[in-house]
Amino acid sequence: MPLPAGPDSPTLSVEAPHGGVRLGEVLARRFRIVRLLGKGGMGEVFEADDLELGGKVALQTIRPDLLQDPKFLDRFRREVQLARQVTHPNICRLFDLAHDEAAGRMFFTMELVDGQTLNRYLGWTGRLTPEAALPLATQMARGLAALHECGSVHRDFKPGNVLIAGTRAVITDFGVARAIARRRG
Repeated sequence: MPLPAGPDSPTLSVEAPHGGVRLGEVLARRFRIVRLLGKGGMGEVFEADDLELGGKVALQTIRPDLLQDPKFLDRFRREVQLARQVTHPNICRLFDLAHDEAAGRMFFTMELVDGQTLNRYLGWTGRLTPEAALPLATQMARGLAALHECGSVHRDFKPGNVLIAGTRAVITDFGVARAIARRRG
């Protein structure tokens, strides 16, 4: 059963991006910025057209001030490395890390999930019915299990880091994820 659409569903769209990225701008001579999807502590997430391979991607930039922090850059790279190890329908697929040297920007590209955060949905409805919650909870558990099978733990699992696209739950934001030792045997 799909979740009902919210006021700005299917995807959060924010009118005026900032941080130096402009609508229509092409990053790394490949990704044309279409619209701002959201903002977080690390930077902004945009919908972008992939001019080389076709199709749409989500593109997450990092704030210019964070580009000067080697620890932060390591964390950013780790997020991409950890998330790329997992291929599962309930984990947001990360594609690539890129640096647009001409613009002085670093970003990664990922699957564009046309949905809304579970947090936003819960803000509109207050809660899920058991019939709606069970399949979503099952999908989230399967996504986390796939992440753990690849030797990683999310460490920031919350409704704001889960996107709901129709009947599909997709876990995102691996910025504080850590590799864990896998048991053998």
